[in-house]
Amino acid sequence: MTKLVQGYGPVPCDVMLIGEAPGAEEEQEGRPFVGKSGQLLQRALQDAGLSYEQVYITNVYKHRTPDNRTPTQEEIFEHWPMLVDELQAVQPKYILLMGATALFAFSGDGRIAQAHGTRVARQLPGNPFIFATYHPAAGLYKPGLKQVFAQEIQTFAQVVNGEYTIPGIG
Repeated sequence: MTKLVQGYGPVPCDVMLIGEAPGAEEEQEGRPFVGKSGQLLQRALQDAGLSYEQVYITNVYKHRTPDNRTPTQEEIFEHWPMLVDELQAVQPKYILLMGATALFAFSGDGRIAQAHGTRVARQLPGNPFIFATYHPAAGLYKPGLKQVFAQEIQTFAQVVNGEYTIPGIG
């Protein structure tokens, strides 16, 4: 078993970002999103007017998977209670699901190509606004998605800052 990588950030916190699972750098440092995808995320947040100091960042799965593969459904279910504990402690008003694994964990459907840029319908205590986007690593592997990711972070930040409402949502 690899090292457990817990989320970090202020508790409680209005904004919670949820990714897939830690990579090698995250496992080494013991914090999520410290590698290349974390740098891309940090830039996108900063450009949108949010910072790491303002958000709580975590992953659905808390260990690095063998060969950095996508966590299985069983692994997601195994770590769900830890994520629920984080949700209860953080009490977010806004949740950003980054990537197919996070989307699957909250909706049962991991088709991020169809769901990115949209609100996710999931009732949670406190009724937080849940928004889906690509995982920042997608922009590293498919450069065309880097701009899509940055724009969706911008939209999410506008919702957080009360500057934008999703049509039909209010």
